[in-house]
Amino acid sequence: MVLTEVLFVVVAALVALYTWFQRNHSYWQRKGIPYIPPTPIIGNTKVVFKMENSFGMHLSEIYNDPRLKDEAVVGIYSMNKPGLIIRDIELIKSILIKDFNRFHNRYARCDPHGDPLGYNNLFFVRDAHWKDIRTKLTPVFTSGKVKQMYTLMQEIGNDLELALQRQGENNSGSFITEIKEICAQFSTDSIATIAFGIRANSLQNPNAEFRNYGRKLFTFTVARAKDFFVAFFLPKLVSLMRIQFFTPDFSHFMRSTIGHVMEERERSGLLRNDLIDVLVTLRKEAAAEPSKPHYAKNQDFLVAQAGVFFTAGFETSSSTMSFALYELAKHPEMQQRLREEIKEALVEGGGSLSYEKIQSLEYLAMVVDEVLRMYPVLPFLDREYESMQGQPDLSLKPFYDYTLENGTPVFIPHLCTAS
Repeated sequence: MVLTEVLFVVVAALVALYTWFQRNHSYWQRKGIPYIPPTPIIGNTKVVFKMENSFGMHLSEIYNDPRLKDEAVVGIYSMNKPGLIIRDIELIKSILIKDFNRFHNRYARCDPHGDPLGYNNLFFVRDAHWKDIRTKLTPVFTSGKVKQMYTLMQEIGNDLELALQRQGENNSGSFITEIKEICAQFSTDSIATIAFGIRANSLQNPNAEFRNYGRKLFTFTVARAKDFFVAFFLPKLVSLMRIQFFTPDFSHFMRSTIGHVMEERERSGLLRNDLIDVLVTLRKEAAAEPSKPHYAKNQDFLVAQAGVFFTAGFETSSSTMSFALYELAKHPEMQQRLREEIKEALVEGGGSLSYEKIQSLEYLAMVVDEVLRMYPVLPFLDREYESMQGQPDLSLKPFYDYTLENGTPVFIPHLCTAS
């Protein structure tokens, strides 16, 4: 009798859950928005579950679907959550510029307790905190600061030449190598030197700490796939499922490394105008006004900015370099044209290239821009709509008679124009 009652309760719960999912999955149909029919329970993430495609590529395929070419938006379901792929250029401008104050949060989230480095960094932080942190970190990214660090980039460039020369000498002048790994070593050393004032020496030792932890962070495993999937598609479950964007060992490495570098910088008084200087300044500001709240009173907040600067910097740069070399290998005529431009610049500069000279190389800029168009470092942007108190919600008129609801995720594919 008890077993029968338990089975009845379980079946009733499953039926109720299925009905709830089906109700959610009829949302866009009820609202009169063009949509992609979802798979029961998992929505439009089936290709991700089956590892047939990435979600970014899937969004681009939907964007490029000929049946939807005249639609301004397309409704999809991130599991059970209704979301929108934005196709119309004016709506994209509205989301990213005109009405950005309604879309400043990403849909993806991190757990504030289980993953403080993920939660506190500029990529995931939410609401007014994002604007405050961005204002504090902007000075690191000015063209003037980049120019000041150019000599450090040249040093790493010399290390790259020596590393390739060693491989050639060890292999009688001819060798096969994984170019993505070489580019990752180069960008890892560059970020470590430019942002943290540390010689990571990845080009000399491919298993050096910085490269080793960076490699692990992006190595595919079932556990890492689960963390990324929940963070981006089921963000409300990140705390329940103890999701971590930064792995525990990577977090420990960044805390010990950045903490040591900051203490050394404060002790020596050395100024390099890099990210560490900004973080040290923030910590001094917090210490100067102990009675007032300040982000920098939390050491994990400071380490989080360094963590995302490192991970976002080395992976995006190395991927762009790798794709550029790949395309140049496929198009030798373009490779030759670029080579001639660089050779001419080297002759004019007496064998070296100044920062200003690199900025003036038009064909090089064209190559980089085209690579970024074909292989964007992020396959899509995700944003979450936020209602503003005292103001009407954003309408999709004249395209559709629909008003966005608070918390609606929107997705803007970047691969939609790639060939």
